[in-house]
Amino acid sequence: MTSGSIGTAPYKTSDRVLDLLLSLVHGGDLDLLDNPEYLPKLLPTPEQQKAAAKIRLLLDAYVYEQSLEFSEAASGKSAAYRAYLLKQAAQPLRRQENFRRFRDALRDILESDRVFQLLPMEANRHVVELRQQLSMLNLESANR
Repeated sequence: MTSGSIGTAPYKTSDRVLDLLLSLVHGGDLDLLDNPEYLPKLLPTPEQQKAAAKIRLLLDAYVYEQSLEFSEAASGKSAAYRAYLLKQAAQPLRRQENFRRFRDALRDILESDRVFQLLPMEANRHVVELRQQLSMLNLESANR
């Protein structure tokens, strides 16, 4: 049987890179990518490593309170309400939930625009570049 023969889609290279990075984040092991001994074993091609670096940049820079979603929720509101929103966003469970939503949005980056809402507008170019890198990974693996 070939991959994807029973109603499942083949495992794309972009999915592999995203799943690896997000699993490392979830397990608290993202620093493994800093080890030159492990990096080529985990991500063997320079293209995969570049996509991983962009994902890591977005993960490291993520702050929900700077997101478009948060900005829109606070826009035009009183200072007291904005302070309330900030206090709510700082709650540990809320932080975990928002970061989980961000990881899920990154996982779906090629199929969904949700990630744009969870980042500041300044990060849009990084998201677009990452989408291009992941799409190229898929094209390259399909041509092999």
